[in-house]
Amino acid sequence: MWSAEVYWAQEENPDGPIKLPKSWRVLYRDGDAWKEVSATKGYPVVADRYSEATFMSVTTTALRIDAQLESGATAGIYDWRVNDQLQKVTPVEDLHMREEFRLDGDALVWSISLQNNTDHE
Repeated sequence: MWSAEVYWAQEENPDGPIKLPKSWRVLYRDGDAWKEVSATKGYPVVADRYSEATFMSVTTTALRIDAQLESGATAGIYDWRVNDQLQKVTPVEDLHMREEFRLDGDALVWSISLQNNTDHE
């Protein structure tokens, strides 16, 4: 079994409220397609703690969250964990990052690319 935990942000701002999503789900990449994982107990949405979904193990190169937002509001994520694991990352001197935002239908897709140009022998 695997798990994904999301700590959703909330803020009651009349100019741009941040609310809990109506629903969410975890997708995994299978070739060029995105497929939903087989969640065992659904996807709870709770405030002030992690919302955890457990699902059958998958082999993939990427995971993503798909959220249905409240009308007129946005959602935010404070933290997202997979398998309740915290990963430590050692800085690399020659690491370059590139971000890209693009609209794909009704979804805003955020891609982060990391490239290490250090030669390894």
